[in-house]
Amino acid sequence: MNISVILTTYNAAAWLEKVLWGYAAQRYRDFELVIADDGSKPETAELIDRMRNELDLEIQHVWQEDRGFQKCRILNKAILHARHDYLVFSDGDCIPRADFLSVHAARAQRGCYLSGSYYKLPMSTSEIIGRDDIESGRCFDRTWLIAHGLPRSSKKWKLNAPPGLAPWLNRLVPTKCNFKGSNASAWMQDVLAVNGFNENMHYGGLDREFGRIQPL
Repeated sequence: MNISVILTTYNAAAWLEKVLWGYAAQRYRDFELVIADDGSKPETAELIDRMRNELDLEIQHVWQEDRGFQKCRILNKAILHARHDYLVFSDGDCIPRADFLSVHAARAQRGCYLSGSYYKLPMSTSEIIGRDDIESGRCFDRTWLIAHGLPRSSKKWKLNAPPGLAPWLNRLVPTKCNFKGSNASAWMQDVLAVNGFNENMHYGGLDREFGRIQPL
């Protein structure tokens, strides 16, 4: 299965660089990246051109003029540029673990979307993370993160729960599977069937409006 990964970004080239290092380290290799750029300055385009060559990644850069917050509009444009039938959505400041795409590919089912979560790090910890930390995977390790400023918390189990433990954690801490644009995936035909993202939506709520589990 081939995947189109759609990443949103806006004037955050330094964070996007870390994210692209993460996709270069993915175990699952059958994917392209579509950068949905809501009007960034030329620095972002320059970074993408450089990273295409450095990392040998297939990257499309879909840009629109900066006319305020138009995330839904640029997402829809990026969707129309995607070349593959399965779409994974994330943000340009969310570094993916090496198994990120392989998990989405393994769990994809026709007529369903997948929605996961993310772990927000302290700014001081995020700034420390470098290319080798991402490629080696140590920046996803709880011990490394705590040593570099992550507060101790039970939520840290979200970072790298082993396959045998993850199902038990899902049962103990259930959550509604609303669509989360930082970590979600869906089939292109389903995305087109609902006419993509609602471009009347601005800050907040656009993910939930796009995909929400209805109560029985």
